[in-house]
Amino acid sequence: MNNFTKIFFALISSLLFASCQVEKPSIVIQSNLERHFPEAKDIVWELEGDEWEAEFTMHGIDCEVEYSKNGDWVETELSLDENQVPENIINAVEKEGDFDIAETEVTITAEVIIYGVLVKQDDKEKVIYISEAGIILEIEELA
Repeated sequence: MNNFTKIFFALISSLLFASCQVEKPSIVIQSNLERHFPEAKDIVWELEGDEWEAEFTMHGIDCEVEYSKNGDWVETELSLDENQVPENIINAVEKEGDFDIAETEVTITAEVIIYGVLVKQDDKEKVIYISEAGIILEIEELA
């Protein structure tokens, strides 16, 4: 085998190995997640645009946490069971009509906490967005 062939195979092998590498967030981002959510297990990382998203389950709650590429926390989304939803949020939904609550997520940022409640009535679905204070911010009709 001549030198050109050896170099060619080494280059191809390196490229193949590099393409199989799973991209992970920086140590800073991983450390921030560990510091804020020390009990998080089986974390799945995904790069979405310019932000890293960690998905995991903690204490039976599905969690998604987003960090900027430089490690700053952006937001946390938690999927809640109906018994975990604050009473004022349920009261706000009930004022809108006789709906069945299908799902509730809470999104937490540095500026705001918003509940997104997916409700169903007959064959209609909508998402009601409610502030932490129980004020309806928006209602999104789903097809």
